Amino acid sequence: MRTYKINHLMRNFREALVLLVPVFETIDLSWKKESDQYDDFDEISEALFRNLVVRSISSAMNSSALMEKLVYGFVPARHNIYSYIRVRTSTNDIPHGAFLRFATHRSPFDKVVYLPVSNSNIQNNSEGIMGIEEVEFSFVNRENKNNEVQEVFEISLAL
Repeated sequence: MRTYKINHLMRNFREALVLLVPVFETIDLSWKKESDQYDDFDEISEALFRNLVVRSISSAMNSSALMEKLVYGFVPARHNIYSYIRVRTSTNDIPHGAFLRFATHRSPFDKVVYLPVSNSNIQNNSEGIMGIEEVEFSFVNRENKNNEVQEVFEISLAL
């Protein structure tokens, strides 16, 4: 068994995106501004997210349903029943939110875009942004027998 922190999985995913920036630039694939990002970037980002983050969580939680519910950059229509990647500051000085995507301000993917969460429900009417250096990630699981909200900070996987 090997233990992984959700924070570590998410930072590895972000690092993978950063490492691909030279490739994106070489092939003129838009990645900096969300308004310029198209299907190619979305599909690459989603594939990395699914394979570096979601697959690990799904395996540890023994829930194949998570593979369809945790989607990079996507707001679920029935957002009050889904599990999500939780973002919050290390000092907890602002309310937590549901991870949506990484964004670029000064350096590649240096910002985290999130949706506020109130009373355990994702609010999709506005987005928040915080710097990557101040963010901690966890996983909020609602896929359990009692439909309780369970926060998971690390997972264990068999090798």
